[in-house]
Amino acid sequence: MKLSEIYNFLDQLSPFNIQESWDNSGILLGDRDSEISTVYLSLDIDENIIKEASENSLIITHHPLIFKGLKDLYDKTYPRAFIKEMI
Repeated sequence: MKLSEIYNFLDQLSPFNIQESWDNSGILLGDRDSEISTVYLSLDIDENIIKEASENSLIITHHPLIFKGLKDLYDKTYPRAFIKEMI
């Protein structure tokens, strides 16, 4: 299934356009044309989920990995380390 299909389903279930202005919902990393084979659901992203997730997986979390602006991916702090590993 394409990531865009999952995104559209979630948007129908809970429209992204009604999120609070400070919230950061939606696709944070990835490509809408990607084929998704496995979906993981979690409250937050952690090391275990990243290690468990296979290629072509989608991780859906309640708390966004990127909540406010990032200026770089330089160090190994949260969320930078996770983002670098997932890229």
